[in-house]
Amino acid sequence: MYFNDVARTWDDARRCERAQTLSRAIRQAWGDAQNEVLDFGCGTGLLTFALCPYATTIYGYDPSSEMQKIFRSKMDLYRTKNVRLITQEEMKEHTFDVIFSSMVFHHIADIRTELLNLRRLLAPDGRLMLIDLDKDDGAFHRNEPGFNGHNGFDRNEMQRDLEGCGFREVSISTMYEGVRQIGDDPVEYSLFMATARR
Repeated sequence: MYFNDVARTWDDARRCERAQTLSRAIRQAWGDAQNEVLDFGCGTGLLTFALCPYATTIYGYDPSSEMQKIFRSKMDLYRTKNVRLITQEEMKEHTFDVIFSSMVFHHIADIRTELLNLRRLLAPDGRLMLIDLDKDDGAFHRNEPGFNGHNGFDRNEMQRDLEGCGFREVSISTMYEGVRQIGDDPVEYSLFMATARR
């Protein structure tokens, strides 16, 4: 699994800087401090730990066992009392006031099914925040052998998918613009944030 292979080197300077920018935007979008928050596809927890002061409890979910190990080591290092790692089965027993997910959905084949799953996990009037790549020609993942996900998303299609899955108050805006070095080539990319309510 790709993410198991890269977990130990995941927290590079570029991702740490981007996580600080994204965490501020997520925090602003969710408004007042929330009780139960889920970071869906949390990876090593860059966003989870940046946002934990603003939630009663913040849960991280990631299918990669190596990402989970790094996440657990941060729980020990930071001695956070309100951060939990959660399994897919445990998620089904919870409802969340906020679910956010960053750079995850372009790895998911059937995004409508996943959107419906996340909607079921949201409390009434709960907020969903998705951060992902704007559609490109595949350049962003050019050096990742075996990548078979989406080359980003068209914003209008994402809005239709969210509304088609029963979300309301959908809003999509530019969240981040950056450059990723791929071999000798700098590749410019942009991220959007889609916000919606159950």
